[in-house]
Amino acid sequence: CAALAACRQPVPVDTSQARFIPVPVAVDHLKELLPTAEVVGSTVPVKVLFEAKEVQEWKVDAAAIEFRVASRAPFRIAFPEITSTRVDKILGGFQVRLFTDAQPDPKKHHFGFNFHDEAPACRAIELIDALRVKR
Repeated sequence: CAALAACRQPVPVDTSQARFIPVPVAVDHLKELLPTAEVVGSTVPVKVLFEAKEVQEWKVDAAAIEFRVASRAPFRIAFPEITSTRVDKILGGFQVRLFTDAQPDPKKHHFGFNFHDEAPACRAIELIDALRVKR
């Protein structure tokens, strides 16, 4: 593929049951799941990508997802800021994409988490949607 965006294939994920996942369960499962992502990244304020081994700390609570890498301010995304979520099949795996109004280009995600397999990517979307649902 000439460009990664051209290689993306949306993966349909039914998150209609996400609102029934209790907040503590969603938080606990995300704490276990997100550190298994092979690559994490942010596009705000500039695009950066990190391999899993570069992430020094993960923080997940009912309010937000945060990860830290050396010599950088923490990367944080609050669940209420997430305007949409999706999973795309990409070369080499699956990418969880979180969109916010902080990223002015609607085609670009704010946060991304790459997984080798489809199941953890889809589960991550379901858990994130459970935490961004207005209760």
